[in-house]
Amino acid sequence: MGKGNGGHFAVERWTIRLAPAFGMAAIASSALVMTEPEARWAQLFTGPTDQSGQLSWRVAVKRGTFERQQPDVAQLRLAAVFGDRSEIVREFPVDSDGVAWVNFERPASVVQGPVAITLSEGSHVLASGSVFVAKQRWLAGQRNEGGWCTGHHEGSFDIKVGVVDGVVLHALASPVVVALSKNGQALSRQPFAVQTDGAHIVGIAERNQIELLTDDRGIGHLSIRSTDMAATVTVTSSNESRFVGALPIRAGGLRIVRHDTTLVVTSPVGHEQATVGLLTDNGLVDVRTVRLKRSGDTTTATLNYTHWPAPPLWAMVSAEPDLDAGNTIGWPILDSREESEAHSSRVVPNLLALDGYRTVTQRLERQRHRAWITSSAALFSVALLIAWAILRSNRRNQMQMATLNRSIEDVNPQGVSDRTPYALIAVVVLTAAVVALAWWTAIGFS
Repeated sequence: MGKGNGGHFAVERWTIRLAPAFGMAAIASSALVMTEPEARWAQLFTGPTDQSGQLSWRVAVKRGTFERQQPDVAQLRLAAVFGDRSEIVREFPVDSDGVAWVNFERPASVVQGPVAITLSEGSHVLASGSVFVAKQRWLAGQRNEGGWCTGHHEGSFDIKVGVVDGVVLHALASPVVVALSKNGQALSRQPFAVQTDGAHIVGIAERNQIELLTDDRGIGHLSIRSTDMAATVTVTSSNESRFVGALPIRAGGLRIVRHDTTLVVTSPVGHEQATVGLLTDNGLVDVRTVRLKRSGDTTTATLNYTHWPAPPLWAMVSAEPDLDAGNTIGWPILDSREESEAHSSRVVPNLLALDGYRTVTQRLERQRHRAWITSSAALFSVALLIAWAILRSNRRNQMQMATLNRSIEDVNPQGVSDRTPYALIAVVVLTAAVVALAWWTAIGFS
C-alpha cells in the first residue's frame, strides 16, 4: 500500500513542481515568439505620382517610439500596384542612416489615381497604403534661391548682376554675369567697372575691382570667390549708372559642375559622401550616393550619365542622404548657350506620402493582446492543476487519517485531519494572488 500511495503522491508532487514551469514557459514563449521586440516601421517620401516617366522615391526605416525614433537598417521589398493592376517590385537594402532611394519608371498609361504601396521586410509589413501626390502639392514645397541679385539701382542704364549657377558657394569661385541695357536695347562694347566687398574677383591675380567690356549681347563675364559670409558687388558704367547688390552666398554645401556627360561634385569642407539627384519639372530622378575622394584641400567625385532628362534640369546635392537637409543645393545644369544668363538654385524635396507607424503599432497591440490571452490561459491552467493536486492530496490524506482513527480508538484525529485545509487555503490564496498579479501586469504591458 505504501508503494501505491507513494506513486499516487508522486503525481501530485510532480504536478506542483512542473505546473509553474509550464506557466512560465508559456508566458516566455508568448512574449518572445508571439510579439515583436519593438516597433519598426517605414516611411515613404515621393515626388508627384500623377506624372509618368522616371521616379525616385525615398524610403526611411525607423525603430523605437514616435517620440524617440531611431534609424534602422533593413532589407526591404517595395511593391507598387498601379490603377491597371500592373505591379513594380523592387528589393533593396537600407543603409546605416536608415535611408534608401528606389528608382523606377512609371508607365504613361496609369498616371491618374493612387498607387497601392506595400513595404515589407520578410513577413513583416512595415508600411502599406494608397499613395497619391499631385504635382501642385509637390511644387508647393520648392525652394528657389539666387540667380539675379537684388539691390539698389540708379542712372539711365539698366544694370543686372547675377550668378550663373544660382548661388556662390563660400571659398569657391563662381561665374557671375553683368548685363547692360538701355530702353530695352543691349549695350554692346560698353565699358563698366566692378568692385567687390567681402569677395575677390578671380583672374590672373585676385583683386577687389576690375574694368571690363560687354560683348555684342551687352553681357560681361567674371568669376568671384567670396571671402566673407556676406559680400556685395558694385557695378558702375560711364559714371552715370550704378548698381549695388548682395551676392547669394551659401556655406557648407557641395558644388556641382557639368562636364559633357559627367557631373563633378566638389566639397570645400571635406565631406566624405554626397547624395545627388536630377531634378526635373516632373520630379526627382536618378538619385545616387557616392563616396568623395580627397584632392588637395577639397574632396571630389565624378558621376557619369548616359542619358540626361529634358531641360530645365537641376542637380540636387547634399551631404545627407535624404536630400532635404538645410545644406541641400539645387545647381542648374546648363549648356553653353545658357551661360550668359543667371539661373536660380532650385530644391524641391519629396513629400511624406506614407507612414507605417500607426499600422505597425496596431499590429503590435494585437500581438500583445494575443500574448496576454495566452499568458492568462496558461496561468489559469496552472492554478487549476495546482488546485487539483492539492484537493486530490487532501482527500487521500483524510481517507488515510480516517482509517488510522478506526484502528486506534483512543486517538482523536480531529486535530491532525483538520490541519490540511489550512495548507489548501494558503496554496489556493497564493495561486490566486499570482494569477491576479499576472493579470494586472499583462494589462499594464498591453
